[in-house]
Amino acid sequence: EDVRRLIKDGVIKVRPKSTPSRGRLRMRRKRRRGPGSRKGSTISQKELWMAKVRAQRKFLKLLRRKRIIDRKTYRKLYMMVKGNAFRSVAHLKHYIIEHKLARRI
Repeated sequence: EDVRRLIKDGVIKVRPKSTPSRGRLRMRRKRRRGPGSRKGSTISQKELWMAKVRAQRKFLKLLRRKRIIDRKTYRKLYMMVKGNAFRSVAHLKHYIIEHKLARRI
C-alpha cells in the first residue's frame, strides 16, 4: 500500500522503454557513402558542369588580370559561362578571338 501511494503521488514513475542508439546507424550510413559504393556515371552531370565552369571562370580572371579583356567584356563573358554558352576553355578562347573581344592575345 505504501508503494501504491508513492506511485499515486508521483514519487515513483515508470521509466520510458529505452530504444537502441541511432549513433551506430548514422555511422554505418556515413561509411557507405564513398566513391566505391556509388552507382551511375563516374562523374555526375552537375560535377562535370562545375569543373567546366570553374576552369572557364579561372581563365576569364586571368585575362582580366593581364588586361587582355576589360571589365565590361569580362562581365558579359562571365554571364555567358554561367548560361552554359561554352563547351570548354578552348571554345571560350575561340569565341573571344572570333568576336575580337581581346585587346591583345
